[in-house]
This record gives sequence, C-alpha cells and structure tokens, in this order.
Amino acid sequence: ELISFDEWGKRKAAGVAPFLPYITQPNGKIMLDTCVIMKHIGKLGGMKVDRQQDELCKIANDAPMQTADPVFNLPDGGGGRGKAGDAGYDEWFDATVEVAKLYVAKLGDQPFFAGETPGYGECFVWHNLDNLFDIDKKAFTEKIGEEGMAKLTAFYDRFAALDGVKEYL
Repeated sequence: ELISFDEWGKRKAAGVAPFLPYITQPNGKIMLDTCVIMKHIGKLGGMKVDRQQDELCKIANDAPMQTADPVFNLPDGGGGRGKAGDAGYDEWFDATVEVAKLYVAKLGDQPFFAGETPGYGECFVWHNLDNLFDIDKKAFTEKIGEEGMAKLTAFYDRFAALDGVKEYL
C-alpha cells in the first residue's frame, strides 16, 4: 500500500507502527523490520532462506550500504554526507568500498550469492549496487578493482534479468 507522508504521520501517531516498512498480517498483527519482512516475502515467493541470506540482508540494510539511499537521493547526502570531496562523503565512500569488496568475496564465481538461483537477501544487495552504480560506478570500480566490479556487475545484470524483476524494471 502506497501511503502519503500525511497518512504515515497519522498512522504513526495512532500507534499503528513506529516506523516503515510494516505489514499488517491477516490476523491484524503488525510485522516490522525490513529484514524480517523481506524474509517473510522471500519464503512466500519460494526463494532460498538461510543464514547466508539473513547475513546478506543485514549487511545490505545496515550502514554504510543502506545509507546509499540518502547519498543518492538527498541533496546533502542525508546526514551531511554531501558529495565527493566532502569529509562525510569520503568516509562513507571508503566504508562502502570495503563492504562492496566483501560482496565480491561472498559472491565468488557463483551466478548468485546462493548459487544457481538467488535468495531473498540478494534483492537488497541488488538495490545497494543499483545506488552505488548511479552514485559513481567509475570511482567504485577504481577502488574495488576491475575484476571485482565485473563480478558485481554480472550479478547485477543477472538479477535484473530475472522473471518478475525485468518486468518491474
């Protein structure tokens, strides 16, 4: 359900949920937390759900990777991170490079982190990469290395070509 900021404010004030996203389950209970919700949807969709995917989802939803959203979408980068050359941005960029290198190591030579087919946490990794590529793919490539970036790009392209994802995009 797409809601406006005004509607979100009303629901938050009414105690529906302290933050977004949330799911109202058929029994009326509220399910909170992005990773919990993603795991639930992944199970419903028949995706691989295991500790590796839990870890990927947590990494993708934590700083510095999750903060790629405000860096990409907000004029000040969210929280004063600014843009390249600003102290806050450069600190964020360096930390993000290290996590991207971790993604390269975890992916290895597999098509997906989970092997031949993706697991639920990979959706968030794909989203992280989508932001990083739009922020400054060239600069990330320089720090991660051509080979590592080629692996991440190949994963990104394979994920984008999945049935359902390609239609959405």
